[in-house]
Amino acid sequence: MASEPERLSRVRELAISGEARMIRENARLSTTDLARAIGVDKSTVSRWERGQRAPRGRAALRYEALLARLGV
Repeated sequence: MASEPERLSRVRELAISGEARMIRENARLSTTDLARAIGVDKSTVSRWERGQRAPRGRAALRYEALLARLGV
């Protein structure tokens, strides 16, 4: 398993590149569903996906884990 810094770097890369959004959409998850699953507001997910904010902290790790389960 990757280290925490590696996981944070990976999820930030996925968000910035737009790949995280594609993964979410391919899984047919709304931003609301994803946000509920990782314990953040849907506007947070939206900001991550638009590149306005970088995922960080425990929420970013939950985001990374969910994306990994969806097929990253």
